[in-house]
Amino acid sequence: MKKILSFVLIALISTISFANKVETVIVEGLGVSIESARENAAKNALGQVVGMYTVSDSVVKNRKLIKDEVLSYSNGFISKYLQLSSREEGGLYIVEAKISVEIGKLTKTLGRLNIALKNVGNTGFKLRAKQDFSSIKDFKKMFDKIVIEPVLNSSAYSLNVDSIEPYEEEVQYRFTDDRDQKNAYENGDLMPYIIKFKSSLNKEYFESVAEFYEKSSIKTSPIKGLSKCSHKKRYSCLAVLKPKGMNKSSGFKLAKVVGYQFSAKNARIIQSKLKKITAEKEYSLRFKLKDVNNNEIGSIIIGDRYMMPSLYQRGRKTDYSSSAVLYYQGKGYRDKTKSDRAKVLISGGLDVGGGMNLSLMNNEELAVVVLLSESDVSQIENIELTANWNEK
Repeated sequence: MKKILSFVLIALISTISFANKVETVIVEGLGVSIESARENAAKNALGQVVGMYTVSDSVVKNRKLIKDEVLSYSNGFISKYLQLSSREEGGLYIVEAKISVEIGKLTKTLGRLNIALKNVGNTGFKLRAKQDFSSIKDFKKMFDKIVIEPVLNSSAYSLNVDSIEPYEEEVQYRFTDDRDQKNAYENGDLMPYIIKFKSSLNKEYFESVAEFYEKSSIKTSPIKGLSKCSHKKRYSCLAVLKPKGMNKSSGFKLAKVVGYQFSAKNARIIQSKLKKITAEKEYSLRFKLKDVNNNEIGSIIIGDRYMMPSLYQRGRKTDYSSSAVLYYQGKGYRDKTKSDRAKVLISGGLDVGGGMNLSLMNNEELAVVVLLSESDVSQIENIELTANWNEK
């Protein structure tokens, strides 16, 4: 009698202790259809969590009971189901999902079935530690997939060349051949042409990052000014530049900035990942000048720290003399690129001022001035713009 009473008390204490807890796991499910693969993933998640909270001998002895009374009703214990990916292999579907299980409901059902639960007092620390590490792994995986990978493979960017036209203003050029190019320019054999373009994070990427930040941050708040974001501890910011107005202190167009504050653990992960990227990689823009047959006749590569023309980028040589990237400020295009904030305007993201990041969506018109010969101009039919993160 005492043993039975002791078991009931342990089950009751366990159920109360886990009343408001959830356990989140990442699992795969296999099936002949997407739906059956999803159901299999749910059962696998529940089976994994059952093993975490019940005595191992009891799981073995009550395997059929658990299958019939718990796993068969897996949806009743699941509070959140997020499908991460799906694929087809050999006529079977495989899904990967992030699934949250309500521990209170689960332990209550297991207790009703007289299936022994683990002693909370002895295992609470390990379970909490396991949950913490699992949570960190999940965050790192999602941060890489949603925030980092689209930027590094350039799918996050919206790049458009608007026009190319003669340019009369004087700017500073980076000559690919100091003597010949410079002499040709001074003799009038090379003439300046301005290529106007836009470089921004695209709407789809911006919205997916915003949704991820909203769900994983601990606090969201509007922030006044882009420069304020880097001084906010544990914040990442998303900014949308407005078409009118100028902030005198920062030199940027007025912007709507939303800051997302993260836990200390997740903020540390963000800081580490972004610093590693900016230490190892360099952002560059490449303008490919193409003829009527879509053959490349030459290119301009803009790449170093202040977005000046880079003569060589991973073995590829800039073919034309050009200016730094310019952007419109008040009365015309100006070279304002010698600042980290200007780099953010041009590259659209992964500014790590203060250790966190600023992602930018804007409609600003940028420009680069290139020196072209009469022969070059006669061949140009279109200009293709690409973004790259290359090894330094």
